[in-house]
Amino acid sequence: VKKRVKKHQHIFDQVTTACDDFPELQEFLESLDPEPSRRVMDTDTFERQRELGRAHGVFTLARGWTTADKDTGAVNDESFEAFVEAVAPEKLKKAKEEVGDSKVRKGIWLGENVPCPPAVRELYDDIVKVLRKRGLSYDSTQQSAQ
Repeated sequence: VKKRVKKHQHIFDQVTTACDDFPELQEFLESLDPEPSRRVMDTDTFERQRELGRAHGVFTLARGWTTADKDTGAVNDESFEAFVEAVAPEKLKKAKEEVGDSKVRKGIWLGENVPCPPAVRELYDDIVKVLRKRGLSYDSTQQSAQ
């Protein structure tokens, strides 16, 4: 029997379902309202969540939690597009002109045409730190057989 997934399942729900070795993530979830639509998000909660996630291998480039609202014209700060626009203004528009609407194709275009933003480099550094902390390593001098 498959467990029904909540409409707005928290990323920490996904992590703790996959592995129960993260009591701090479970405690955070238990501190939230069980009904996702009633959960309150503010800057302190978002930052606490981001830092707790980072410590447990859950990373984000999001700068906040707000989503766009077409009715009010409110912009967002949690999407791929919001991140790209913040670090490389107008490049997303250029990517769309070059490769169309696909996020994957736009991401590839951006990776090929825009210098790596410091936030992305820091994200990769954080990922490597977590992997090393867990005993995993990568030897960049060895290449896989192709």
